[in-house]
Amino acid sequence: MTEKNAGIVCREPDQTNYDFGAKVKLQVFANENFQFLHWNDDVTDTATVVVIEMTGNRKMNAVFESRSLVDVEGQTLPKEFVLKQNYPNPFNPETTIEYSLAKNCHVQISIYNVNGQLIDILVDEEKVAGNYSVIWEALDQSRNRVPSGIYMYQIKSKYFQKVKKAILLK
Repeated sequence: MTEKNAGIVCREPDQTNYDFGAKVKLQVFANENFQFLHWNDDVTDTATVVVIEMTGNRKMNAVFESRSLVDVEGQTLPKEFVLKQNYPNPFNPETTIEYSLAKNCHVQISIYNVNGQLIDILVDEEKVAGNYSVIWEALDQSRNRVPSGIYMYQIKSKYFQKVKKAILLK
């Protein structure tokens, strides 16, 4: 478990040692304010009941996550991932991009021109769940002003990806 008292795993049959080839049913139960995410490091393995065959020493870890909607500063945490429309739009000389993260994750926010060429990376870091904003000053990676036009901004994380348009008018 990733957090103490987050939940339990029940084994059937419930015993300490199993014979080679024995089948063991594992069922996970999350405690209140927690949710089961996955088994071990396999984020695609989200089944709450699994049957494993004992072919040697096996260790199955259930990974849980807090479902708390309030962070340590008392702010309400988002329930979903969101990329909002930038404002102002059209803009000159800068625009604000707001986004919400429902889970802790690595997030990247990038700006592209209409040809799909990368213009700048505004955010590229681990973030805790919460609401954020970033300002784009219409500069490229070399800190040069970009021309008027339509630009795409994209958010990417392990859990979410979205693209929106921003219009720069000079």
